[in-house]
Amino acid sequence: MIDMMKCMIRAVVCAFLMVTLFAAGPTPVFAQSVRLDMAGAIERGLQSNESYRSALAERTRAAQLIKQARAGVLPSLTFDASYTHAFEIPEVVIAGQSIKFGSKHSSVWGLTLEQSLWEGGRVFAAWAAARNVHKLAQASGDQAGIELQAQVATAFLDAWLARRLVDVAQEAVDVAEQNFDVVDKKFAQGLVSEYDHLRAKVTEAIEKF
Repeated sequence: MIDMMKCMIRAVVCAFLMVTLFAAGPTPVFAQSVRLDMAGAIERGLQSNESYRSALAERTRAAQLIKQARAGVLPSLTFDASYTHAFEIPEVVIAGQSIKFGSKHSSVWGLTLEQSLWEGGRVFAAWAAARNVHKLAQASGDQAGIELQAQVATAFLDAWLARRLVDVAQEAVDVAEQNFDVVDKKFAQGLVSEYDHLRAKVTEAIEKF
């Protein structure tokens, strides 16, 4: 029975590892053993689970869609500037006076403000659609997180329970062995009956099975 329960706990622990670690895609490399409580197991599962990470990435992408759609509603401000330096300036002499046309340094500055006044509701419809997509991605991410946490918690508790069952079974075996040792010595001294001796031996064998 002990061997069977040990096989069971190995299977449960493997299932627990599949939920928390191997769902990440590539097989992780274990450099050392790791002790996890339930909170640590859930945190590791959220960090490594590929489905949950994809849901978070989709949520981020949906947030970017809102920014892009909102940009079509907000005004656009453009700033332009240019600078020109003239090494030679045209010069004309009129009535004995020298007149220059232009200056060595010149610059042009420009500021353009654009605001869409009416596009048939297309921009606002795109904005509303982007918000709806973000809400859906938000809900999907929350749902994926809740489901993953429930799976990890269930697997963790199954592994803990299996470990405890093995401990209890081992304690029962130890008690049966100790009881048989006592009964066997008393039987050798003629203090107990053959029936009690046989019963103790059968009990020990059953606990070990």
